Amino acid sequence: MNKATFRFIILLIIKHKSKHISIFIISTLFLTLLSSILFISSSLKSDELKIIDEQFDFVIQKEYGGNIVNTPISWVDQLLDIDGIGESVARVYGRYVDKVSSKVFLIIGVDIYEKSISKYLEQIPNNMVELNTNEMVVSPNIATFLKHNYYNNTFTFYTPTNQPIELKNIATLSKSTNILSANMIIVDIDTARTILGISKLESTDIVINIPNQLEQDFIKNLLILNYNSINIITKDDIKKSIIGFYNLKSGIFIILLLISIFTFALILFQRYSMINSSDKIEIGILRSVGWSIQEVMVLKLFESLIVATFAMMSAFLLSYFYVFYLNAPLLIQIFKFGANNPFLTPTINISELVSIGIFFIIPYILSILIPTYKLSIIEPSEVLR
Repeated sequence: MNKATFRFIILLIIKHKSKHISIFIISTLFLTLLSSILFISSSLKSDELKIIDEQFDFVIQKEYGGNIVNTPISWVDQLLDIDGIGESVARVYGRYVDKVSSKVFLIIGVDIYEKSISKYLEQIPNNMVELNTNEMVVSPNIATFLKHNYYNNTFTFYTPTNQPIELKNIATLSKSTNILSANMIIVDIDTARTILGISKLESTDIVINIPNQLEQDFIKNLLILNYNSINIITKDDIKKSIIGFYNLKSGIFIILLLISIFTFALILFQRYSMINSSDKIEIGILRSVGWSIQEVMVLKLFESLIVATFAMMSAFLLSYFYVFYLNAPLLIQIFKFGANNPFLTPTINISELVSIGIFFIIPYILSILIPTYKLSIIEPSEVLR
C-alpha cells in the first residue's frame, strides 16, 4: 500500500467518522469486558497453580465414617519409614468463627523451625525469627478488620471449652499474598492446637514429598493398602480442582460470547441496512474511474481493519489498566476470595487474546465486505443513476 492510498483510506475514515466512532465505542467496550474477564481468570489461576507447585506432593487425611477427622501425629514417623517418601510433616490449621462479628478466620499453626512450614513467614517484615504463643501474624484483610472494629491490634479467641486466649498482632503479611491468605492468621502451632481444640497427639493432616515423581502412583497405592482409613489428595488433584473452578467461574465468558454473537448480528444488520446513497456513489465513482472489484474490496478491507485494530488495542489497554492497576473493581466479585479482593498479578494469555481478536474481526470485516461486494458487482452507471 502506497502513501496516496493510505491517505485516501484515512480520508474515508474521517468522512464516515460518525459511523466508525459509534462502532468503535461499542466494540471497545465489548472487547474490554471480555478481555478483563480473561485477565482476571488467567491471573488468579496462574497464581494459584504456582502456589500449588510449591506445595507437598500428597496430603494425607484420616477418614472415619465418611468424614475427615484429625490425623494421628504417630503417622508422621510411620510414613517416613516407607521407602520413597522423603519428607513427612504434620499440619495444624482450621476455620475459626467469631460469634460476635461472624467473621471467619483461617488459623494456621506453624513451627518456625520447620523448614517446609516456615515459608508462610517469608513475607513478614522486620525479618521476624520468633513467634511466641501469645502473638500472631495476620493478612491485610484481618489487619483492616482489627482496626475497623477497634481491637487495638489484639484479638481474643475462645477455645472449644470457652477459655479466652488473647493474641497480639505483631506483623502483617504482604498484600501480594492475598490470594493465599485472605483471612489467614498465623500463630504458634501449640496455640493453634489450643484454639482449634486439637490434641497434641493429633494434627489436621499430614503432607509428604516424594522425590522420585515416577514412584507417586506406586506409593499412593501402597498407602491405600496399608491405611484403610486414609484419604489422599495429590497435587494434581488440587490443580485439576483449581482449573475446573476457574473454568466454571469463567462461564460468564461463555455467556458474553453468546451476547457478542447477538451484538455482531446487529452490526451486520446495521451494515446491510446502511448502504445509503453516499456509500453507493462512493463505490460507483471508484468503479467508474477504473478501480476493479478486487481493489475496491481491498480498500474497504483496510479501512475496516484500521478501525478494528484501534478498537482492539484500546480495549486491551483499558482492560489491562482496569484489572492490574485498579484491581478490577466490581468485576472481581465474580472471582472473589473471602471478604477482600485478591492481589492480581499481571498475567496475559496471548492465545486467548488472539481468539478474541479473531472472533471480533471476522464478523466485523464480513459486515463491510459483503455489502461492498454487492455494490461493486453492479455496473457503475446503474449505481450512479
